[in-house]
Amino acid sequence: MKLKAIFISSVLLGLLLSCSNNNSKEKNYDESRELVPNPEGLKIDSFMLKEPQEIKSDLINIDKGLKEKFGDYFIGYNNGILSLCCFDDLAYPFGGNEKHDIQKYCPNFTDTTYKIEIKDELHDRTKLSNSTSELTLFSYTHDDNYSEYYIEDSSYFNTPKVKLENGLQIGMGKKEVFEKYFTSSNDSIFNTLELIAVCPDERGELYTQYRFAGDTLNSIFFGYLKIN
Repeated sequence: MKLKAIFISSVLLGLLLSCSNNNSKEKNYDESRELVPNPEGLKIDSFMLKEPQEIKSDLINIDKGLKEKFGDYFIGYNNGILSLCCFDDLAYPFGGNEKHDIQKYCPNFTDTTYKIEIKDELHDRTKLSNSTSELTLFSYTHDDNYSEYYIEDSSYFNTPKVKLENGLQIGMGKKEVFEKYFTSSNDSIFNTLELIAVCPDERGELYTQYRFAGDTLNSIFFGYLKIN
């Protein structure tokens, strides 16, 4: 009986030591690691390290675009001017060209709306202006009742502290603007950049320009190319 008691005591002592060692391991476990439950049921301290996430970039690669004859954006660079097309986020800084799109970004602007006659029909023209900006908006309705909206040539937006639909605002640093949309291994492109010109489509008739003064975005200009 005495030997049996000693044997049972030895077994219990072994179990206690085992539990103590397990608790010690748990206490020494690095809880600072980012852990998620193991979806595949593999036991690694009942947890597994989270797999590193692949970083996906939506930035426009200027170097690649310059090498392509017919790329997605028809990118060009010459004398400080970066040109591209088919990129709505920059082509339409207000999110669209309709009056209601633009008005919400023009607080305290003077609104002057009047009619103009084109082909014996009256169409709306609106001028939104303040001391730093002047935008002339024009809507044209075709015979099939399809309407087109334009920001007319020589319109400009220079009002600071107004974050536009695409997240840009006058006074933003050139580096912040560039890195929001573009990537390039050629430092001279960024260093010499003075203007970004964006056309909404490959026809290149309408354009939006982002003009920099030094390292600061100081004007957004709208225009069109007269193609005969």
